[in-house]
Amino acid sequence: MAGLDFVAALKPFISMWKIRVKVIRLWRQYSAAVGETIEMVLVDSKGDMIHGTVKKELVSQFESALRENVSKLIVNFTVTYACGSYRTTNHPYRIVFLPTTRLRPCDVLPTNLNGFKPVSYGAIMDGTQNANYLVDVIGQIVEVSHLEVLSVNGKDTQKLSLELRNQDDDRLPLVLWGKFATDVDNAIQLRRENQKVLVLRFGKIKVWKDERSVSNAYNVSDVAVNPNMDEVVEFLTLLPKDDMALAIVSPKTLAYVKGVSDKDDFFIHTPRLTIAEVLAARQVQKSIVMCTIAGIDSDMGWFYLSCKVCSKKVLTVPNDSIDEGLDEDLFKHNYFCVKCNQHNPKILPRYKIHAVVLDNTSNTKFLLFDNLALQLLQQPCIELTGPSAEEMEEPYLLPPPINNLVGKTFLFKIGIERENYLYKHETYKGSDSSTAIENSLVSDAPEIDNSVNTGKGPRIFKLHGENYHLIGSVKPRPDEPAKFSQLYIHDTENEVQNRISALSGNSGRSKIREDLVEGIMEMLRNSNVHVKSFRNAMDRFNDEEECEGLSLKLIHTRVQDGRVYNLPTASEVAALVVGDFEENMDKRDIILEKSNGKLKRISELYIHVIFLCNIRCFFLWRRWIPARY
Repeated sequence: MAGLDFVAALKPFISMWKIRVKVIRLWRQYSAAVGETIEMVLVDSKGDMIHGTVKKELVSQFESALRENVSKLIVNFTVTYACGSYRTTNHPYRIVFLPTTRLRPCDVLPTNLNGFKPVSYGAIMDGTQNANYLVDVIGQIVEVSHLEVLSVNGKDTQKLSLELRNQDDDRLPLVLWGKFATDVDNAIQLRRENQKVLVLRFGKIKVWKDERSVSNAYNVSDVAVNPNMDEVVEFLTLLPKDDMALAIVSPKTLAYVKGVSDKDDFFIHTPRLTIAEVLAARQVQKSIVMCTIAGIDSDMGWFYLSCKVCSKKVLTVPNDSIDEGLDEDLFKHNYFCVKCNQHNPKILPRYKIHAVVLDNTSNTKFLLFDNLALQLLQQPCIELTGPSAEEMEEPYLLPPPINNLVGKTFLFKIGIERENYLYKHETYKGSDSSTAIENSLVSDAPEIDNSVNTGKGPRIFKLHGENYHLIGSVKPRPDEPAKFSQLYIHDTENEVQNRISALSGNSGRSKIREDLVEGIMEMLRNSNVHVKSFRNAMDRFNDEEECEGLSLKLIHTRVQDGRVYNLPTASEVAALVVGDFEENMDKRDIILEKSNGKLKRISELYIHVIFLCNIRCFFLWRRWIPARY
């Protein structure tokens, strides 16, 4: 078309320009200073881009004529300087519509003309890419966190952390907020492709304490997973051929958040309770509970149908023909989202599992919503229900992955609410994703993955979860050999041979050197405080008259100052004889048992009594008992 100008030639000296461009990005923007405007990014046939603005007083004039991916001939507009820290193009100027600007139809520009110019990861991470310019990014998603809900400026905002890699296996951290986070989280669950490629248009480079990442820039950005683009097809051919699987990880704490770390909050600062203590609680609180899933309450179902936009449960609405008494549509219905006020919204099934849990004190029920259940099952709900999910008719038919939860032990963080103790509601909600660790759980019975040992090469031990060891009984069962901590207590005269047998199964054929085992044992006796505790208990257990009812406890719960509640390490340990004192006693009668077994009476003015008063646990003749002062 003759007489057309190109974007690269635009300058502020005149306004009678005439360009043929395609709108590749269009959004509305509001600010207190200028009100609501229409913003856009335009590209011409040469691939050059420029930013365009329609001011608030002209929005009604042009809003119906502007659409994304539509080509237009724009005539008569002004050109002014482009500035700011969210610049969408490298062009030094931007165009501003005038009341006399005209939009005309024109020849359609090619579909693949989209202005997509991804920047290199290296330029972002080393700081050579100017952070004032929004960037395009493409990468394979190799890590994704669970969706979080954080309070930002007093509003609940979704957050999703990801890690991308490029064709050179370089990595780029990415953080998405708001609807971008929920859209990508849903897309990852719905997409069936093994390799999920994310395309971010007009992303913002974030810098905090020299750490760089990319995030969406309000509603300027555009995010898509495996979009139908030539650039995505080409990118997939360049990726390393290692079939890297997508990893679901715990969300990373923001660098600028102060206070207690999420891990410490979960494992240290949140009190650990048994189920009996949870049932007896009379205040609103969070608590950590280690328990075993004993079953699934199928009467309550295991999923619900939610609105894909707001994640709220949708209502089932019978067809009008039911009210009219027509039999043909008796079982037909549609759905309604109350929050969105929309009929037949897009539906997404989400987990809602009522798990019956127990420990050695009692049993109750935990309600596991979608984010928490997703961590347990490691697969989205839609993979178990299928894409055409309807309300369940046979809830007792549970999918195998849910049935496989039965018998496994986990650490849960739950919330005790008012209705639990006021109205005896014995179903406790597993914490949602309001913080990074609140929906974390640690398997006490981790799964061993042997699928990696199908080929040749060194054997690999792959463990999913965290490994824990239960001490168990300190005395072996009849006709069973001693093992683990029992080796410190049982048949210590043959301890060396017992240890070798426990490792090899047959000490006579073992090649383990007895002198080495004996040397290691001697070193532990002299330097390890826990071994000394077991040896002390051994002396009591071997005395048949005193072993009844005796137990050894290593107190590991740390909810108070560890300097006060540490295990005692002194060689002298005091004992209180229960019932051998009265409130009106004028002074204390203190008797110590020495390590040689002899007793000695000491005065309460004895200097070491001052230090003994700080000890909170005393080893008695038959049990550990708390001292009262």
